[in-house]
Amino acid sequence: MPRKSSTLDEAVMLIQILTRIPKGRLITAQQLKQELDAAGIPIRIRTLQRYLKTMASTDVFGIDCDMRSRPYGYKQSTAGGTLLSQQMSVHECLLLRLAQEHMRFMIPTTLSKSLSPLFDMASQKFNETLSAAPRNEKAWLKKIAVVGSSLPMMPPKISRTIFEAVSEALFRELKLEIEYDSASGKQVKSLITPLGLVQQDVRLYLVCMFDRYENVRHLALHRLTKARVTEFQAERPKDFSLDSYVNSCHFNYSDGSGRKVELSFRFTNAVTALNLNETPFNRTQRLEKLPDGSFHLSVILTDSPLIDGWIAVWKDKAGISELTRTPVTGSGIAPQDY
Repeated sequence: MPRKSSTLDEAVMLIQILTRIPKGRLITAQQLKQELDAAGIPIRIRTLQRYLKTMASTDVFGIDCDMRSRPYGYKQSTAGGTLLSQQMSVHECLLLRLAQEHMRFMIPTTLSKSLSPLFDMASQKFNETLSAAPRNEKAWLKKIAVVGSSLPMMPPKISRTIFEAVSEALFRELKLEIEYDSASGKQVKSLITPLGLVQQDVRLYLVCMFDRYENVRHLALHRLTKARVTEFQAERPKDFSLDSYVNSCHFNYSDGSGRKVELSFRFTNAVTALNLNETPFNRTQRLEKLPDGSFHLSVILTDSPLIDGWIAVWKDKAGISELTRTPVTGSGIAPQDY
């Protein structure tokens, strides 16, 4: 029985190593060990070297070893792919490519590193497939785009080491030592408890609590100049919810009071009515067509300048009139309805 267990463990380890060996570049045993460690897969360097030697000495795994200098480098053979890459369809590769673009700032660095071999494999497989495909298929990635609802802006520069430290602290629930330049130009050094990462348009914000303070704040990640993960356990408030914090309007350019208003207006544009019916503001929205052919909408929203911006954009185009904005107290509406 122990022998079977050991054999299975070795097979799993071989697959873990195999999925992390790239095709277009060399990787050393030490680099592979770092990737495995980041994925929570401990292995001794000599054991890893023994596995790599075995894999490179047979055609089964399709692994080449560059022995021209030390440390030796390993890569997938150009003659074929790994056993796993051969099973991946072009549709799965495309899905992974799209997922990589959208998730790159929103997953812990340790998980990102563990997924990087899968993303690399998807890119290789996809590129290989397109290289032999007709011209119209090669242009497939150029036929996909994401359009924002605001004016396009370039994302701020974020230090890779700072992002990795922040994501590691969040993932391991440890405190961070940071240095931060505020919008007013004040330099701050502090120990913080990281609570979450929020993306708004092209900006990333770190939701956190400063040591010896109980209020929750958020810091623009690109304004962090230093970040170091400590071994102090993060003291996360028991009643804290990132969703509730975001829904309380802290990211809607308001004072954070979270006050609600009932927005009510009449409009005439039928296309606007269709769009609002297909993509309502939230579950409190009520939309009806009036006998004269116009439409009436009412909805409870968190009060913020974003409402003013929406009205300014759509007032003339939608034919908005009879607009009211009434404060709401004790509405009894559940948070998930907003």
